[in-house]
Amino acid sequence: ALMLRALGARGDTAASAAIEAEASHGDVGVRLAALEALGLAGDVSAIPVLLAAATPDTDGGERTVARASLKHLAVPTADALLRRLSVGGVKAIRVEAIRALASRGCTAAVADILAYARDRDDTVRRGSLEALGVLAAGSVAPTVIDLVVNPADPADRPAAETAAGSVLARIADPEERARPVLAALRGARGEGRSAVIRLLGKAGSPSALVAVQAALDEPDQRDAAV
Repeated sequence: ALMLRALGARGDTAASAAIEAEASHGDVGVRLAALEALGLAGDVSAIPVLLAAATPDTDGGERTVARASLKHLAVPTADALLRRLSVGGVKAIRVEAIRALASRGCTAAVADILAYARDRDDTVRRGSLEALGVLAAGSVAPTVIDLVVNPADPADRPAAETAAGSVLARIADPEERARPVLAALRGARGEGRSAVIRLLGKAGSPSALVAVQAALDEPDQRDAAV
């Protein structure tokens, strides 16, 4: 384990293959040291190893270290490979690739992740919504809000609402923040309308306040407006 940490500290990607081999060692301490070292000295070939270690099937400690190493891996082609791995294949690997893209601040992947938020698999959708909350800029707020109003599955709505709230918080001007929410309110019904009204409460603008007050007159929306 000490040698692995020393290799990692050197940051020499030539050692990546040797470190990767130790990531499946029988001793958990060695595995943890290898996963940590890959974040410092890993080559692009380390990404599949780290993604596999980051899945929910692995030990919690290893998962945490692998995710941290994916975040910090300083390989120029890392984001491109993570984007390719997020497209299809094993569900758990896709979800971890999406998570890694978000943690790395890869804004180029936002359009891909918006599409994944309507994937057939619920785990991929929810992971994508979480990633959008971390990564998406205010410019895509209308698209994220549409995921609240018209989710692929109604069970996705709470995660979509959380993501939309985070995205809206990145819009500095209150009226600009309220604009996409007010637009969505016009066609929203039922639980989708309730969620949009709650988002209006986070906009903090006079126009949003007027709309929330008006919602108090809707019997089925009073709880959302309060």
